[in-house]
Amino acid sequence: MTAVRLRARAELRRRWRGWLGLALLIGLVGGLVTGVAAGARRTDTAYERLQDRSAPADLLVLDTQRVHLVPAVRIVSAWIHNGQPNDIESVMIDGQFVMRDRTITTVDEAAIIAEADKVGKRVWAAVEKAGAITIPRLPRPK
Repeated sequence: MTAVRLRARAELRRRWRGWLGLALLIGLVGGLVTGVAAGARRTDTAYERLQDRSAPADLLVLDTQRVHLVPAVRIVSAWIHNGQPNDIESVMIDGQFVMRDRTITTVDEAAIIAEADKVGKRVWAAVEKAGAITIPRLPRPK
C-alpha cells in the first residue's frame, strides 16, 4: 500500500500542472452545466413573465391608407415589412384604450413634455457653464 501512495505522490509532484488544469476544466464544465440548467428552468416560464410585465395589446387599430402600405393585398404582411410606429391609431389593453386617435390616454403628455423641457434646459445650462471642450487633434503632416 505504501508503494502505491509513494507512486501517486511522485506523479502528483511531477505532473501537478496537468492535474490542476484538469481540475479547473472540470470545474468550468460543471459551472457551465449548472448555468445552462438554471437558464432552461427560467426559460420555461419566460413567456408567462413577459405577458405579465409587458401587458401585450388586445387590439391595435391601424391606419392602412398610408403611402407605404398601399396597395395592400396582404395587409398583415405589408404592415410587418413596411409598417411604422405612427401607423397605429389606437391601442386597447385589458379592455381599456391606452391610446386613442394617436393620443395616449393614461398619462398627461403635456406635463411630461414640460418636465422634459425643464430638464433639458437645466442640462444645457450646465453644459454651457462648464465651457467649451477642446478636442485634441493630431498634427497634420507637412
